[in-house]
Amino acid sequence: MCNQINSIQLELTNKCNFSCKKCSHNATSSFKEFASHKLVEIVSTGFNNLKHVHLSGIGEPLLHPELFEIISCLSKHRKLFLSITTNGSLLSESICEKIVESDLGMIDISLDYSSEVTFNQNISKNYSLNKIHSNIATLLEIRAKTQKRKPKINLVSVLSTVNLNEIANIIFFAGKHKIDNYYLINYNPQVNEVYTPGNIAYPELQSKSIEWRQIAKENNINFSLPPFPVADCDEIINCNWLNNSIFINCRGDVLPCCLRTDDVYAFGNIFEKSFAEIWSSNYYVQSRKSLNENRSPPFCKNCLQLHNRLLPKMFDRNK
Repeated sequence: MCNQINSIQLELTNKCNFSCKKCSHNATSSFKEFASHKLVEIVSTGFNNLKHVHLSGIGEPLLHPELFEIISCLSKHRKLFLSITTNGSLLSESICEKIVESDLGMIDISLDYSSEVTFNQNISKNYSLNKIHSNIATLLEIRAKTQKRKPKINLVSVLSTVNLNEIANIIFFAGKHKIDNYYLINYNPQVNEVYTPGNIAYPELQSKSIEWRQIAKENNINFSLPPFPVADCDEIINCNWLNNSIFINCRGDVLPCCLRTDDVYAFGNIFEKSFAEIWSSNYYVQSRKSLNENRSPPFCKNCLQLHNRLLPKMFDRNK
């Protein structure tokens, strides 16, 4: 048993039905698979201080044929906060009913665009954005009918030069349907076009952020933006991920975090060694030491959550 870890991000599959241009899924192994029940059992019983499991990775978790059995397995041994990230395309009425009846405490739905054209160009030509909007509305309606407060239903967008002018419409959508939270995130550093100050003109971004916050306030939406990097900043912001959280992919590889999903960064495989052995390995120990001493481990290079300085408070969470 391991006492240090209280949060695990578990990848249920590296399969995905989308082909997002900015997703690291396109840069990883072509060998696609599902997490096994053995892996889920290890996660549910092998960490005695575990509080939170987030079902997410480079694939679409709703593709896993035994998703709800896995959720039940995770919740049967102890009280855990369970959450999931989905692209929303597979939220049929029956799936929505199962989600609301499950032990999930939160669902994050990725929604990067508000127009069908940009969605088809950047996400998928095989799915309809309008259908995803309908799926989200169905999930909210089913939750409302059951008079349950869970799961919390959130929208998440990856901020980019492409969707800069579409965020406002997503906020309006969130307000119309009474979404619980809407937040923006930075690019994954593994993809080619890392979000940098040169990608979006800061004056325009500042103007947009004020507009977004105002719209969110008027529509009673909890809205937040990510920290934005400053080009000449080497400051390392405290990150506790390596000390109390892990990312485990569907093959059982223990990785630094969800932003480094390439198995070249793996600390070890949970099927081959116990987590206690992996935790005590020199690579893992030295990585934690570096981060705790504000020295960036090699795999943290270009991490926008680590190497940045917060811009003015206009970027803070909307109150």
